Parts: sequence; C-alpha cells; structure tokens
Amino acid sequence: MRLKRRLDFEAVAQQLDDMLLAACDRENETSGGAEQLMVNNLIGTTEAAELLECTPQRVRQVVPDLDGQRCACGSGWVFERQTVLDYYARERRTR
Repeated sequence: MRLKRRLDFEAVAQQLDDMLLAACDRENETSGGAEQLMVNNLIGTTEAAELLECTPQRVRQVVPDLDGQRCACGSGWVFERQTVLDYYARERRTR
C-alpha cells in the first residue's frame, strides 16, 4: 500500500523565508541593498538542469557544488540562481 506524505507547507514556507533572509544578508554585505535581490532568485532542480544544459539527475549529483538546500518536504532541492550560473561558467571554462 502506497502512502502519500502530506506536505508541511508551513515548514516549506519557513525554509524558503530563511533562505531568502540569508540571501538578503549576503546581498547587503556585498552590494549594500536588498532591493537588488529578485524574488525568483531561488530555483528548483528542473530549472537548474535547464540552466546547466543537463538532466535533473546530473543536478542532483552535483548538489554539494551548487550549495543546494533540501526542501522541507524532503523530496526536492532548491538552489540560488546565481550559484548555478557561476557553476555553469566555471564548468564551461574547464571543458
């Protein structure tokens, strides 16, 4: 019998809030303004795969290199868009 796990949306929302606050803190330290932080700064595995021109499976293999954060629901990953783009640029230089 297959049981569906209910998502704890409050926990997911809290985790995303925490990640956004951390990103805002880093943004303030480097550029002096959180207004430059875009709401769509966080992306999932599928969008990261599109940006990296690879499969979602490959993205999951390089999660540590992308500083991925596990979603509170436990079944996915969230990445900062700029970290993914920086990784892509580094990998293209080494090819």
